[in-house]
Amino acid sequence: MRLKPILKTSLVAISLLVCMLLSSQSYQVYSNDVLKLYSEQLRDSINLNLHKPESLGKSGPNIKFPVTIIFDSQHKMTYPRIINTFDFLSIDALIPETIIVGVPFNFNNRTYLTSDQRKEGDSLMGIERMERFLFKELIPKLKSEFKANDFLMIIGHSRTAFLVNYLLTKQSSNINVAVALSGFYKEHPLNEGFFEDYLGNNENFPRPTQYFITAGTSAEETSYKTENDALSTYFSNASIAKNLDLNYSTNAHATHMVNFWMSIPQILLNSYEEYGLIINNWLFNKLEDATNEQPIEEFKSDLTKLNEKLSLNANPSITHIFSFASHYLNTKDYSTAIDFVSLGLDYYPDYLDFYPLIIELFQQSNDEKNRNKYIEIYKKKIAADASLSDPEKNNRLKSY
Repeated sequence: MRLKPILKTSLVAISLLVCMLLSSQSYQVYSNDVLKLYSEQLRDSINLNLHKPESLGKSGPNIKFPVTIIFDSQHKMTYPRIINTFDFLSIDALIPETIIVGVPFNFNNRTYLTSDQRKEGDSLMGIERMERFLFKELIPKLKSEFKANDFLMIIGHSRTAFLVNYLLTKQSSNINVAVALSGFYKEHPLNEGFFEDYLGNNENFPRPTQYFITAGTSAEETSYKTENDALSTYFSNASIAKNLDLNYSTNAHATHMVNFWMSIPQILLNSYEEYGLIINNWLFNKLEDATNEQPIEEFKSDLTKLNEKLSLNANPSITHIFSFASHYLNTKDYSTAIDFVSLGLDYYPDYLDFYPLIIELFQQSNDEKNRNKYIEIYKKKIAADASLSDPEKNNRLKSY
């Protein structure tokens, strides 16, 4: 069950609780599944890590979610830390909930699928086969079967950071956020000068694209830092495509693997800054603003602006709905509280915990007709929810 913040201080409590769970591979709002595929492009079977947000299974038929693809999910210590970061920040509504796919590699295929190597008799490089797998097989499957939208973030480290850089030159119109950690770019098929020229061409980036690169400052990271320093220096003196936002940072003393997971939290906060500002602006400004005469319209407007700034068709977080509705309930503005819960139900009609709240709100409003209407809807939703045991169903029904 999702933790539901009611007051501002609840966010602190959530943060403390999630910190206690960071070493666990059981996530609060993301599943921990395996997606088994046979890929015609890779000519092999592959088991992908799949993490669906809790709200996906509760959402309406037309609600879709952004996609994050993380390469190198085979790392047993680093990868769970990264997913826990997504989990933590999603609960706090600092980033939108996203469909996360982890792509594992092994000793035999990691270089092949991230380089210009070809198998005997094959006209395609391994890196081309990986590109085709991602954009001709995996992403279409996520859209057709898992309610994915067009927003795409890709994250890679070391050799898979080179893969990210390569994909940025091949699929720039389909990538919203590219993250290359401890990466490099001076290797074929990205020849000397090609990558810089590509990033500097306005025509290659028809919509806003964020590009993050990082390196550690340890001796182990020297070669990666040198290449990233060179790229940053180049664009301090040359024009970069107007729709491309290049962000370079270093992590003091970070070794090669530490730089992988250590970079992720700040990159997520930066890349989704506008989304994260919503919860902060509302909890500490807009909820107390007496001139905010139409709060629900103001909130919808905040979501719409994300599409304009980030090309992100963002969904409200369940944390948004509970936080704001609870505030207006506490101030006895039942009508506005009902507006927020109703919006939540528009997006997530199968999220059962919304129903007791809206029933309570109609009761406080002396609206018996709508109270009874939502009690009946709630009973039907409970009966239809296959994830609930009979005792759990009875426990929910006993108050009605």
